[in-house]
Amino acid sequence: MSMCHSTNEYAESLINANNFFEGTTIVTFNQTKGKGQRGNTWQSEPGKNLTFSIIIKPFFISISQQFYLHIITSLSVLKVFSTLSPFFKVKWPNDIYWNNQKIGGILIENKLKINRIETCVVGIGLNINQADFHGLNATSLRNILGKEVELELILAEILSSFEFYYLKLKQGGFTELYNEYLDNLYWKDEVRTFKSDNLFIGEIIGIDAFGKLKILIGSEVRSFDFKEIQFIE
Repeated sequence: MSMCHSTNEYAESLINANNFFEGTTIVTFNQTKGKGQRGNTWQSEPGKNLTFSIIIKPFFISISQQFYLHIITSLSVLKVFSTLSPFFKVKWPNDIYWNNQKIGGILIENKLKINRIETCVVGIGLNINQADFHGLNATSLRNILGKEVELELILAEILSSFEFYYLKLKQGGFTELYNEYLDNLYWKDEVRTFKSDNLFIGEIIGIDAFGKLKILIGSEVRSFDFKEIQFIE
């Protein structure tokens, strides 16, 4: 569609109206009120970037395994972007970074039924051909490659990559997916500064079974949820 407030919100309206099938994808090149993690907004220059949402029905995983949806979505983007340039990583839980700059974000919203995920909206926003980010710590494929790229081609490749990882999840490839995510995790095994209640020095060593970030602080390993920690860059 040419314009909408939020592809995730539009996807949710289709689910509420029972007017969708698994794999339905809503794409806009002009999203006016995109949503991000922690209630943030996602700003995107019209006609320059990719903002889209995929509806899936991952009833085959339990609520306790829902972080794997973050994993496969992040890997889907990395698989495509890494063919174009090195230095792409996923910043926990699901921002896409090139070197130390953000190039994309992911927002996953689930509808639960008993102990299963009935439907899931996977929202993805990626900086593709935008050149100026007005002082934000962000970049785009255009800035990295020195040329514009075809939006439709990148979209098609990411959707194909998402299908690949989604089927791997469906087939029970949890360990392989977990390890690939860790191999691509931003700041993993590096001594860095973080902020929780206070600033502290620590080293990311992985994620736990619930998707919390595991950090080694001195001789102690602590786990942090999405809103409990900040990266101090």
